[in-house]
Amino acid sequence: MKILYIDSCIISIDEYKNYIDNLHNFNKIGRGTYCFTYKITKDFVIKRYPYEQNYDEEMNDYIPEIKSEIKFIKKYNYLPYVANTFIISIVDNDIYILQEYLRIPNIINSNINSFKNNLYYFLDLIKINTDLLKYNYINFDIKHTNIGYDSKNYLKIFDFNLFFEIENCSKKINLYRKFDYYYLHPPINFTIKNIISYSVAILILESFSTNSECKEFLYEPQKLKYSKFVLLKLKESLLTPKLYKMLHLCLTDKYSPEYFYNELKSLYLKIETQL
Repeated sequence: MKILYIDSCIISIDEYKNYIDNLHNFNKIGRGTYCFTYKITKDFVIKRYPYEQNYDEEMNDYIPEIKSEIKFIKKYNYLPYVANTFIISIVDNDIYILQEYLRIPNIINSNINSFKNNLYYFLDLIKINTDLLKYNYINFDIKHTNIGYDSKNYLKIFDFNLFFEIENCSKKINLYRKFDYYYLHPPINFTIKNIISYSVAILILESFSTNSECKEFLYEPQKLKYSKFVLLKLKESLLTPKLYKMLHLCLTDKYSPEYFYNELKSLYLKIETQL
C-alpha cells in the first residue's frame, strides 16, 4: 500500500487496510463515473477508484479528474464545507479514499411552503460554491448527490472530481463542448461564476418537478436550449412571481451567485411575512 495523504490517525493503518481487504462485505451506497462508495461504519466511508476506470494508458498516469481531486484535498481539507478526508492510498493500483460519512438529503418541493422550509439548503449551496471562488476554484458538478450533512448538521461537499482551478471567473466558457450534454451545465457560452447560479436554479426547478418531467425537460430533452424554460413555465403556478423571474434570469446568465444568494434570502423573508 502506498500512502498518498494522511490527515489524522483517526483509525490505524492496519484497520484501514483491513477495511479495504474486506470492502466487498460492506454496503455500497454510491456509484459514480469514477468511484464506488462503501459505508464501513456509521462515521466513515471508503471510496474506491478502480484502476481500469481512472488510469490513462496513453498518458501513463491517473486521469486529470482524480489527480485534481487529490490535489484539492491536500490543499483544502481544512475548509469547513469540505468533507473530512483522513487517508488517501493506492492498493494494487486502485485508489482508496477514507472520508467522513455525510447524509445526502432528499429535497422535494411540492409548493412554495415546502420550498421555504428547504430554502437554506439552496442558500448554503450557493454560499459554499461562491466561497470556493476565493481559492480560484469552480465546482462544475453542483448536485444533490455530491453534498451532504455531517453529524453536526453542517452541509459539506464530498466529491471534488470536477473542481477546476480558474484565473478569471468573469470569463465565459462553453461547458457543452467540454462535457457534451449534462443537465446542470448551460448548453451555451456562460460566465464561469454564473454557472453556480445556473446549476442551483436547475436544482430548484428539479425539486419542484416529477421524475417524468425531469426526464423529458432536463435529463433527456429534445431541445437543449429551450426545454428548461418550458419546464419553468409549467411550474410557474407553484412559484412566486419573484422566484419565477429569478430562476429565469439565472438560466440566462443574468445573475451572479452573490446576487442570487441575496435575492433568495430576501425572498425567504418575504414569504415568511406572507404565511
